[in-house]
Amino acid sequence: MLRHPLTRLSCSQCRNPTEACNLLPVPYRGRAAVRQVQWAVAGGDALCRGGLDLRQAQVVALSTGTKCINGEYISDQGLVVNDCHAEITTRRALLRFLYSQLELHLSKRKEDCEQSIFVRHKDSCLRLRENVLFHMYISTSPCGDARVNSPYEITSDLHSNRHLVKKFHSHLRTKIESGEGTLPVKSTGPVQTWDGVLQGERLITMSCTDKISRWNVLGLQGALLSHFVEPVYLYSLTVGSLRHTGHFSRMMNHRLERVGPLPTCYHRNQPLLSGLSSSDCRQQGKSVCYSVNWTAGDTQLEVLNASTGKRRDSGAPSRLCKHALFARWIRLYRKLVVRGASGTPLYCEAKQAAGTYQTVKLQWLKGLQEAGLGTWVRKPPEQENFTLTV
Repeated sequence: MLRHPLTRLSCSQCRNPTEACNLLPVPYRGRAAVRQVQWAVAGGDALCRGGLDLRQAQVVALSTGTKCINGEYISDQGLVVNDCHAEITTRRALLRFLYSQLELHLSKRKEDCEQSIFVRHKDSCLRLRENVLFHMYISTSPCGDARVNSPYEITSDLHSNRHLVKKFHSHLRTKIESGEGTLPVKSTGPVQTWDGVLQGERLITMSCTDKISRWNVLGLQGALLSHFVEPVYLYSLTVGSLRHTGHFSRMMNHRLERVGPLPTCYHRNQPLLSGLSSSDCRQQGKSVCYSVNWTAGDTQLEVLNASTGKRRDSGAPSRLCKHALFARWIRLYRKLVVRGASGTPLYCEAKQAAGTYQTVKLQWLKGLQEAGLGTWVRKPPEQENFTLTV
């Protein structure tokens, strides 16, 4: 159960607890806190089946992390996690939960089906049951515009460059490979090439602020799950220290202004934003280079090396990587859409086949450009030109 808004993942849920347990959120005097040796950002998703009654809430995904993969480790088989920032890996952990709920829905056992958060709608698409809400907690303001304009982040350097900060209000920003902080995107973003990255060009990744604002239009489920379910939106977002929820809210609204009319089921989502009462400044020191994730039903934590995007212990692919999630999607696709099909599409083909999702995505990206907020920088397309060997 949940107090606010994360509960402790007890070590009894882990067969082999590691020091990573110390990075997971724990309740402390009615608020969430992060116990840590070195600085890390924590994120979590909670599910409420009883509407707004938090006594009925359940934590379904947890993660920590502040780093992205080094360009030399990118994979053309979907075997790495490119972005190990807590907000992003928490959302990927949530995808695993959504897949498990879809699998429950397809169970032949009636009691399993009734436990699923999904129900079939009249047009044969699945949607969330009534009063099922998702809440996200982030221990610190997401990197990008939301953090640059946080009052706790105004340093002497920023004071002397306030005109630059104001100029890039609400602007898209990219993360810095092998470092921390973000840079504003130009009106015409750079084109990333596979050979360029492998030869030493820095891999560019969009900021967490930008990705959260994208979820508010496209949903958390992504392109693949859009084949089966209606968009899944956040109901609320709670941010810990370094927050400026007033600016965060204005920035989110600004990015939604030019989206235009959206297809049925999609909408301009405006989650409830709140901050914890703490006004603690960010702890000083270099952040750790690993990321921890957990999804409801897991018996162990998974610890990733954020620089390589793979498991820290064995170097094996993560359960959050594209390849692993695509394998689960293929199994569902053969049950729900093409029964008994033997061929397997490319990962990029499966994503592009989600027509309505892709239309909304292009519409949103066009709106950002028209508003002068920058151009979304895409990863090299080669990383999605893979399929599964079955």
